[in-house]
Amino acid sequence: MRVSLAVFELEVDGRVLGSSTRAVALGARTVALSTAVPGLALDLHTTYLGAAGPGTHAAHLVLSRELSAHHQLDHPAGELSLDVDREALVLDHAATLQAAAETAAGAVVLLRVDDACLEELLRRGVAPSARGPGGKVPRAS
Repeated sequence: MRVSLAVFELEVDGRVLGSSTRAVALGARTVALSTAVPGLALDLHTTYLGAAGPGTHAAHLVLSRELSAHHQLDHPAGELSLDVDREALVLDHAATLQAAAETAAGAVVLLRVDDACLEELLRRGVAPSARGPGGKVPRAS
């Protein structure tokens, strides 16, 4: 299922910028997140690929007027898991978004996460495999 929500709010020099984030689970071991920040002409596309054992591979693509970059990271098993902690994937995406927004804005960017939208994104935009006992999405500690 794909869903688009205003999970992140960014603040640059006292100016509040909205965003729209889409999430889609592509099978049990792949999650894609895409965030657009129109006020900065910034897009971030992240794909997480997991496998039992070796860990999770993250690929981030940043597109803006000031920056076009792609970087990949391999997270060791247990560090960033598609099986247990889908919220950590969204927060990892948020950290990359904040860094890209600071580059695009040329200033410090405050990033806020709307908890209700985050919960909805996890509930509707992430595969059922992320659900723990009783159908609840596991929370990060």
